[in-house]
Amino acid sequence: MTFIHARKTGDLMLKYIVGLCCFMVLPLSAHAEDLMGLYKAALDADPALRSAEYEGKVSEELHRQSLANFLPNASAQFQTQTTKQKILRSDNAVFGQGSTRYPTTNWTASLTQPLFHLDAWYAYSKTELGEIRSSLELSAARQDLMVRLVEAYLVALESEENYTLAVAERTTLASELNIATVKYASGLLSVSDLRDVEARSAEVTAQVISSQAAVQDALEVLRGMVGISIKSMHPLSKDAVLPALTPMSVDERVSSAVENNYTVQSKAVAVTIAEKESDKQFAQHYPTVDLIARYNRQDTKGSLFGGGSKVDTSEVLLQVDLPLYEGGRTASLTRESLYRVEQARQELEAAHRSVERDIRAGYIQLLSSSEKIDALRKSLEAKRSLYELKREGHRAGVSSMLEKLEAQRDFYIAERDLVASRYDHLLNYVKIRQAAGSLDGQDLKQINSLLAGESMAASTYEKPDAVIVSPLRVAANNTSAEAPAELVVVQTPSTATVPSAPVVMDEKGVAVETPASADKPALTGEDALAALEQWRQAWSKQDLQHYFDSYAPNFKPNAGSLADWKADRRRKIDGKNMIRVNLGDVKLETIEAGKTAKVIFRQYYLSDTYTDESMKQVTFELHGNRWLIVREINI
Repeated sequence: MTFIHARKTGDLMLKYIVGLCCFMVLPLSAHAEDLMGLYKAALDADPALRSAEYEGKVSEELHRQSLANFLPNASAQFQTQTTKQKILRSDNAVFGQGSTRYPTTNWTASLTQPLFHLDAWYAYSKTELGEIRSSLELSAARQDLMVRLVEAYLVALESEENYTLAVAERTTLASELNIATVKYASGLLSVSDLRDVEARSAEVTAQVISSQAAVQDALEVLRGMVGISIKSMHPLSKDAVLPALTPMSVDERVSSAVENNYTVQSKAVAVTIAEKESDKQFAQHYPTVDLIARYNRQDTKGSLFGGGSKVDTSEVLLQVDLPLYEGGRTASLTRESLYRVEQARQELEAAHRSVERDIRAGYIQLLSSSEKIDALRKSLEAKRSLYELKREGHRAGVSSMLEKLEAQRDFYIAERDLVASRYDHLLNYVKIRQAAGSLDGQDLKQINSLLAGESMAASTYEKPDAVIVSPLRVAANNTSAEAPAELVVVQTPSTATVPSAPVVMDEKGVAVETPASADKPALTGEDALAALEQWRQAWSKQDLQHYFDSYAPNFKPNAGSLADWKADRRRKIDGKNMIRVNLGDVKLETIEAGKTAKVIFRQYYLSDTYTDESMKQVTFELHGNRWLIVREINI
């Protein structure tokens, strides 16, 4: 077993690597919320890591204390006393009776040099090993922090993507429910089918609520480690090439892990420490030898029989202390220490087995996860195609609405499974690196480089029915690559399309879309929706300048003056640690001669202190070549 002695050098190197990585990936503005930025904050804020650092300082002080057992011990004493004596009976006829009262002062200085204390030598060796163990445990705590941070970050991202998919599915089902309600009212749908659609819609609404809570919980876990509120995160890119292990047989990997794993090394040092403690307790049977030098001056101002004295005394002693019997205490302590040696050995064996199990299981999972991800991609594509077939079959009257909804549900389940498998792969990679004792700042930098761009819950599919935005996405360029055309997906304003016209039924009661007019003004409804998305993003980013730029100079607040409204909005937006605004059921209501556009949508508001859902109507007016808001009301 190899122990790490160069603790200070290793610590400095780790801090240098982390600092360099953070410098390379962090922006120069306020704290970044990518993985490396959060790790840098966690190094100073995580209580578990800070506790391990203080444990190291405790070990250093214990080592200094054990060294003191070999050094001279000097002391000085001063004593003053008053003595009162009275003769009650005396055989001396001269001093047969009488009394006296006199003071006495004593000055004493002593110097003790330990010569032989066998238990002190074992105690000193034990504290040396304690420092090494603290260093190993600190390294293990740093790796544990990396794993906990990566796991919390990935859980937050997965929860966020699940929330995005749940909102998208809810919006899609809301549209289907509207269609089902119209068909039921027209006698074209049975009550059982209507209740089925209602049940599906309610079930997905519950998923939205639970996934929203999961996002908040994951952010709180992160905040507990880094000490700051998380406002945005970078998702795992849908095109990211996930990391793989270097070629090595599993047995070689296990052998290397047992040699390098910090926890195993710490347990091995603990066995040696327990053996030193056993030697120390057995050494209590041996004698101790001390060299003592002592000087004393006694000044007495009187005595019972008359006259005082001043006496100087100097002594040099060789003191040997031989323990004989202490009630069996020393023998019991020795047996206890032997049991603790065996206990430490069993803990070391358990650590060996745990690391071997983690390496073997993680190795198999990591090798199979790439194939699993490929299989889930194919499954997602197949379920997308199946949904399109069911949708076309429903339009043609050969598939029921419930068959189409079942295919739609399967698609979203496949999407969630693929999202989870990609995050699981990353987490397994980090954990197997930790088990091997090789996890460091470079691994976090590698993972951080994958967390950028479009997520799996985002793609470039061209014709969604509505526009929604992920609750924590800073740049909403997200649309699902595998999403069927009628599924609600996340998308950028640059590719956003005007939602279809109101539902129209054909002679079979199947919903059909009315064609859009080919004649469009220079600035169309699509541009109004793009302006709406810019307004939403500015609000979510708490970017007051661009938020207020979305409003026209002639904007009319619902109450008060424009200046009062701006002051109130500035206070409410600046006063939050985090704001997310999502839009669903977006409908372009009217466009008047290319100069006025009215948009109705459902607004989902989420902040660190408040959550709200409401219907809103925003009126845009063309100012130059920009759509600006002139009216904003809740409906």
